[in-house]
Amino acid sequence: MSEIQKDNQKEKEAPKKRDGVYIFVILLLIAGLAGFGFLISNKNKALENCSLEKSALEADMAGMEDMLSEHIDVQKGDLKSELRNMLAMYEDALATNDTHEDSIRAQQEKIQSILNELESNKKRSAREIYKLKKETETLRAIMKDYVRQIDSLNTVNVGLRTELTDKTTQLSSVTGERDALQERTSNLESKVAAGARLSAYNIYSTGLKYKLDGTLKENSRAGKIDKIRSCFTVSENSLAAAGSKFIYLQVITPDGKVLHTRSSNVINIDGVNVLYSDRKEIDYQNQSIDVCVYYEPGNEELAKGNYIVKLYADAALIGKDSFTLK
Repeated sequence: MSEIQKDNQKEKEAPKKRDGVYIFVILLLIAGLAGFGFLISNKNKALENCSLEKSALEADMAGMEDMLSEHIDVQKGDLKSELRNMLAMYEDALATNDTHEDSIRAQQEKIQSILNELESNKKRSAREIYKLKKETETLRAIMKDYVRQIDSLNTVNVGLRTELTDKTTQLSSVTGERDALQERTSNLESKVAAGARLSAYNIYSTGLKYKLDGTLKENSRAGKIDKIRSCFTVSENSLAAAGSKFIYLQVITPDGKVLHTRSSNVINIDGVNVLYSDRKEIDYQNQSIDVCVYYEPGNEELAKGNYIVKLYADAALIGKDSFTLK
């Protein structure tokens, strides 16, 4: 066979081989599509079965919800009661100690939010009630921690208050003892002051008139009086302060006025300014001493009646007397 014939034969066989390959590929594709279709069919059936099972489960759950509805209502009521108790416990805790007030108020708001949700008219499933219950348990644990802290603080405060009460009692006792000592000291000082006070006795007061020889003679006629004299003895007193002292004479007229010639004649007796008629300085050495104090009315006309004489020394009244002018 010639070369030309061989080439022609090869050209006729080549298309046949290609057709065989195509047919093989097409058969493979058809087989693959058939397998893929089979798989899809199986998956669709599985999905359909799942949907049926889901519907059945949902129906069962709905039935269970209906069966548990009464029990769920009871749980809602119990949960609401528990939440209200938690709010009340927080308020009681704040009433005794407000250390964590801001944090506690925040927890109260969360509790109130759950309570508001339960008190709404919306129907609740068992799952929702369970979820709210878990939130409530978390809030209860937080509340117990706060209450425990507050109880601890209150215990410390009680201890501090008890200690403070004891200290206050001790202080009151010490203060009472101090006051008693001060009172005793004051009483003793008063007794010492009273014991140190001078006194005048053998007081004799009268009106005097000058005689022609210049001497003074007693006179009881109001229009004839040139001087008023009061003589007395200042008592012995070892407690009194020795040294220079002024004895003040106060003469009071029948109409209650103090005889005096100078408005500056004022002494303080127990916080009150008192006018005096005249005074005399003495050297007191804790021994009894005789003294006479004179007052000269000058041109002042004396009225008839009873005159009162008072004697003062060391800002205290030491004696009293009276005389009458006719």
